Amino acid sequence: MLDLYKNMSNKIFLVEDEMILNEGLKRFLQKNGYPVEIFAHGEPCLERLDSGPLPALILMDINLGKGRMDGPSVTKKIYEKYDIPVVLHSAYTDKATLDTTRDMTKYGYIQKVPGNEQFILATIDMALKLFESKRAHIKSENKYKELLRHQQNIREEQNAFIAQEVHDELGQSLTSLQMGLAIIESDFSTVESSCECASIQETICEMKETLEDTIKRTRELSWQLKPVVLDSSGIIEALGLQVSEYKRKLNLPVTFIKPRQDCTLDKNKSLAIYRIAQEALTNCARYAGASEVGIEVLLDDEKIEVLIKDNGIGFDPKSLDLHDSFGLVGMKERAKQFGGNVSIKSEYGIGTEVHMQMPINGDED
Repeated sequence: MLDLYKNMSNKIFLVEDEMILNEGLKRFLQKNGYPVEIFAHGEPCLERLDSGPLPALILMDINLGKGRMDGPSVTKKIYEKYDIPVVLHSAYTDKATLDTTRDMTKYGYIQKVPGNEQFILATIDMALKLFESKRAHIKSENKYKELLRHQQNIREEQNAFIAQEVHDELGQSLTSLQMGLAIIESDFSTVESSCECASIQETICEMKETLEDTIKRTRELSWQLKPVVLDSSGIIEALGLQVSEYKRKLNLPVTFIKPRQDCTLDKNKSLAIYRIAQEALTNCARYAGASEVGIEVLLDDEKIEVLIKDNGIGFDPKSLDLHDSFGLVGMKERAKQFGGNVSIKSEYGIGTEVHMQMPINGDED
């Protein structure tokens, strides 16, 4: 859809095949501060839109002459390509006409009767205010999406930095301590046993257990912060390793069904899919109480799909408050960032299904 912010001031296009009515409306609208350009039929109006600049609003008759496109057809073509408010202007007020034009009257429908110029003016003013309100809402929504993506990018960068620090600094220090304890333990083995040596030996054993547990936890933390598997593997192999890790660490009963071949994706897109699956599996572990969890990856030439199902307690998506839905919103926004989408179905006592699909090709939005 072409840019809705390039409209030409407050100019109005009047599409009407009755030229006497055209001239009267043109003079009235110009008197009230609206420049007007007249078109007797829809086809020349569409050609004019293609050459730009765009008007602020279009006042469209329904019947535009025998053998010509009617107003609803012209309006449909306008909405397919542009975001310009169209107000239908017609003598037809029967239910059939109103029903067939319902999707085209979001900015107003004016009955064509003599003496209703003030109503036309009021409808145009209201349509322009509605359009501006819609535009402001879109800008606000876009800013929110940009902020969310920016926060996600910053978080991933911070995770990568912390993971590297954990691996390089803390991991090496713990390993060094472990080696030092092994040396001390070896030295004590040459000393004759005594109560004091036995006490020290017990302390060394406890320290070794603590170090081994800390090293294990450090590796797990590094894995959660930055999935290094994506640096060397495809997304499907990475999801398989993720499932194995969840099964081992959380004792989560997960089955994994995958296609025969892997898929090479852009690194950021792979990370988005990985994080979506991670969020869904984490929710299963935390909240679902499921005895069965399944993750299936479907792949064709155009898209990749990930389907995660559980037979847990389920929930009502509409009952979630803003705080509870942050994770679900995050999954959807990650997918949208790359032209994909996430749908979530859940029902009490039945379980939850998360379905993500994303195009293989295409850049980040």
